[in-house]
Amino acid sequence: MRTSEYDKTLYYLFGLRTFGIHLGLEVPKLLAAKMGNPQRRYPAVHIAGTNGKGTTAALIESVLREKGLKTGLYTSPHLVNFNERIRVNGTPIEDEAIMEYADYLKDSVDKNGASFFEATTVIALKYFADMEVDIVVAEAGLGARLDTTMLVEPVVSAITSINLDHTKYLGETVEEIAAEKVHVMRRGIPCIVGNNSRTVFNIFDEFARKSKSEYKKASDLCSIPDIVYGEGDVKVEAQFKDRSIADLSVPLMGVHQRENIQTSMAVIDTIPDISISDEQIKRGFGKVSFRGRMEIVSEEPSVIYDVAHNPSAVKSLIESVQLHYPDRKITGLLALLKGKEYEGILNELVRRVEFLVCAEIPGHDSVSSETLADSGKALGIDTKSLPGFEEATKRGLSKLNEKSLLLIFGSHYVAEMVYDNFRLPHPYEVGA
Repeated sequence: MRTSEYDKTLYYLFGLRTFGIHLGLEVPKLLAAKMGNPQRRYPAVHIAGTNGKGTTAALIESVLREKGLKTGLYTSPHLVNFNERIRVNGTPIEDEAIMEYADYLKDSVDKNGASFFEATTVIALKYFADMEVDIVVAEAGLGARLDTTMLVEPVVSAITSINLDHTKYLGETVEEIAAEKVHVMRRGIPCIVGNNSRTVFNIFDEFARKSKSEYKKASDLCSIPDIVYGEGDVKVEAQFKDRSIADLSVPLMGVHQRENIQTSMAVIDTIPDISISDEQIKRGFGKVSFRGRMEIVSEEPSVIYDVAHNPSAVKSLIESVQLHYPDRKITGLLALLKGKEYEGILNELVRRVEFLVCAEIPGHDSVSSETLADSGKALGIDTKSLPGFEEATKRGLSKLNEKSLLLIFGSHYVAEMVYDNFRLPHPYEVGA
């Protein structure tokens, strides 16, 4: 049972968001030193990118755990509970540990004006060390160059696809964003890179030349010649230069899973001093769980929830729904935080959704439902503005029949309402 002391700790940590987002490593290094530099006590796999990095991290961690290694997994943001961000062998950090570490760090956090992400990342690094993990898989937060996760000491790094997101902090163009994320590429450490544009690869080439580092394209190490999209999974065959792995079933959906699986496979095959069998890969991929990504929250009526919140992710999401459910028409329910590229997102919905309900996110600074609806109508989308999320959900459901589905998307911050509306357990529920 949650305690008032724990609630106070979370209130304190989330309150650090008032300091904004810092892009720099000076403060994180001070906090880590206060903790005894725990990141030096285990190897890591460090993953940056715009889309797919969380799923890629989950796939890699699941295989490493199937290998018998004690794993730490650090991802963000969470869906419902803060504890989801920090997991050891799939189990979230305990409330007591969060309270203990936050209390120990408090003076240093306050003195240095540390941000939420700086403090919580260092808490994760310390917890992994105290739990004596064998290896950590860490997903970068914003960018890479000045992201707190740059404190980890990787044996392999990876960069997934790079697209427009967090432009306020990382740059207005894909090239500017790539110039930030490329810094996970380090001299002497192998780096695996997913599918990207030629201009992005030019930036990678220039950085590698200047930093005397190297990278390999995931597609040069592993190919996925065929993929079958089912209702609830994908099935693939992975081919390496010296072997192939057939009948790989992954309980995740999406056109982007081909690339996520390919990048994950290439990373797993590159981790030094760890021999992972084909069967361990198959079992690990078969057990992976990453909720909020084309997650089926109801079968009758058919409802899918996805956290996609930038134009490229939404484009991939819509294409994925059409692949997995080719005979269904899509009713959408969209809610977005301010600062998201809502016009680009709406452009991806033109002639692809039959009806769109626009809602708002309670307790958060949202794009107004009227703004979304008016912009959608201007593009020719049949839209309705209903600010209340529960009311919007009911309207979306009322539009369904056996030949359609409801797609709820746009934010991590509606996850709890989605799960409660459809009476689903929360992810990695602590104490459940």
